[in-house]
Amino acid sequence: MSRWYEWAFGGIGVVILTSITKYVFNLINSKQKENLKENILLNADAKPLDIVEGGFNSPRQNECINRTISCVGWINELKTGQHLWLVIEVGDFLWPKEGEVIPKTDGTWERIIFEDGNPPNGEFSISLYVTNNEAHKNIISWLDTGRMTGNYYGLRGIPGTRRIDRINLKLNVDT
Repeated sequence: MSRWYEWAFGGIGVVILTSITKYVFNLINSKQKENLKENILLNADAKPLDIVEGGFNSPRQNECINRTISCVGWINELKTGQHLWLVIEVGDFLWPKEGEVIPKTDGTWERIIFEDGNPPNGEFSISLYVTNNEAHKNIISWLDTGRMTGNYYGLRGIPGTRRIDRINLKLNVDT
């Protein structure tokens, strides 16, 4: 009788221990599955930056322009969490221009920017950049710092961005 009791208690203990182990294992697995599902859902729309296409309609390549520059262009495949910025390039330096470019529902965009710098020989480029959220926040922070200090130092690069298009321009020296 004692032996049967030990066997029965031991059997129940094994059943209970096995059930607890399965429950904890399933709980951990369901949490991991939930995290995986959440990551898939969060990243479903976050396509890589290199899928985004866009460009300038105006100004035109090598155009001689004034300091107030009306930029017009187009964009395709821009997803949630991605942003557009116009950036002045002179040599290896970058200066994002004030205000994110917001495309219209038809994929076109317009933005007026001002070039107050004095590039060598009046030659510079305007580029259209796509950014991820982190780079977008960094550009806004850089612009805020420039407004507070009056110094918009040239950037050597902006991690989390990709240049989509670039046009070379010449500043009209009479302006």
